[in-house]
Amino acid sequence: HSRENCVQFSFANGDKKAHCDNCYCYVCDIPAKDCTQWHSHCQASHGERRWREERERFKRLGIEAASAAAQPTTTAAALAALAPAA
Repeated sequence: HSRENCVQFSFANGDKKAHCDNCYCYVCDIPAKDCTQWHSHCQASHGERRWREERERFKRLGIEAASAAAQPTTTAAALAALAPAA
């Protein structure tokens, strides 16, 4: 289930970073424990347009390329991941 649907840790009233073993990242669509952007993605919910758009961006770019693009510094590997295939 997505973090916002967790019954063990209330999304509305609790620490959004907390998650159970079954929570997954709404944006990355991977287990929450494996999300490298959890500090931000823990806030994601289907009800917010911003997060739906971010989820679609991750699907289009792929998790690794999107994560690299979200980093403050751009590396050659990140640029290569974002470049169209030749």
